[in-house]
Amino acid sequence: MTSLALNSPLVMPVRSALRITILADRESRGARVSALLEPQHGAELVVIDEARGPIETDVIIVAASLREVATVAALRRLLAGPIRAATRIFAIDGNERSLVVQAYSLGATDVVFTPFSGRVLRARLPRDGKTARSPRAPAVADCASALDAMFADLAVGGRGLDLQRAHDTTNQIVGSVAAIGLTAWIDDVRRHHQGTFQHCLLVAGLAVDFGMSLKFTGPDLLTLGLAATLHDIGKAAISLDILDKPGSLDAAERAIVERHPTIGYESVKCLDGLPTDVRDAVRDHHEMLDGSGYPRGLRGSEIGDLTRMVTIADVFAALIERRAYAPPMPRPDAFRMLRELGGKLEQPLVTAFEPTALMR
Repeated sequence: MTSLALNSPLVMPVRSALRITILADRESRGARVSALLEPQHGAELVVIDEARGPIETDVIIVAASLREVATVAALRRLLAGPIRAATRIFAIDGNERSLVVQAYSLGATDVVFTPFSGRVLRARLPRDGKTARSPRAPAVADCASALDAMFADLAVGGRGLDLQRAHDTTNQIVGSVAAIGLTAWIDDVRRHHQGTFQHCLLVAGLAVDFGMSLKFTGPDLLTLGLAATLHDIGKAAISLDILDKPGSLDAAERAIVERHPTIGYESVKCLDGLPTDVRDAVRDHHEMLDGSGYPRGLRGSEIGDLTRMVTIADVFAALIERRAYAPPMPRPDAFRMLRELGGKLEQPLVTAFEPTALMR
């Protein structure tokens, strides 16, 4: 048997040869981003105000506030110089569309929204010499794959929900809707998906845009988006033969489907770090203010504010879905039906939903 000598070098992970430069407005902000790249990638950290001379790199990651006029001006001068990086990723604080527009005006090829994980950031890096896909092209396929994985985790072997995957998927939905707009998101979902995943993706996109229209930012927007992403997770325990059945369900099938809010709640109620109002939305998104909903027949103030928003997005999404046996309902007709539901939905919120339903 051959033994290692005591002075043998440790075997360290092979680091990527990709040259990455982080442009940050503060060293501490840049260091946090750099830590997310380890151990696969190293990065050079450059503080924007201290940048001197040409920057030779493969990837630029900008970690700076785009609300600061001086920072934006400095970035514009710097990025207009002799930098040849084909991939330029902007890490944005907040989810306002104006910040996304600002990033692209500065030359971004991609955006991520704080807080984000290392997995999200590393997925945006180029592979095999190719620039990672820009979010200007909808990320629907990636989000559908993540939903598929989450459903499988709950349906097979009882592995449980990967909360980090749910956060990452929600962040990707927020970024895509902010970058390309709701209408493009809806169109791409309809083109490539149908049935359960089409519905989940539509609800998530609608809820995120609804939150943006109400000026939700940062954690509040991500919480709303997460509730929408997970709202139908209980359907993982129900056969797709029932969920995606063409035509109407019979009474027995409907009774099975109506168990999904309770199943979903049981799946997420003990997850550390999941906000209480997200858990409530998973359980209560089919409740109606007049007590006619299920599974508990809640009324009025018994239904949380976040749940009321997810319910509006859920009902609207069900109306505008593309089905194998029927075309999608036009958005104005679907919004009219929300109005006609009267006291079942909170009508002031329905009014606030109108820009999302008709104009965005």
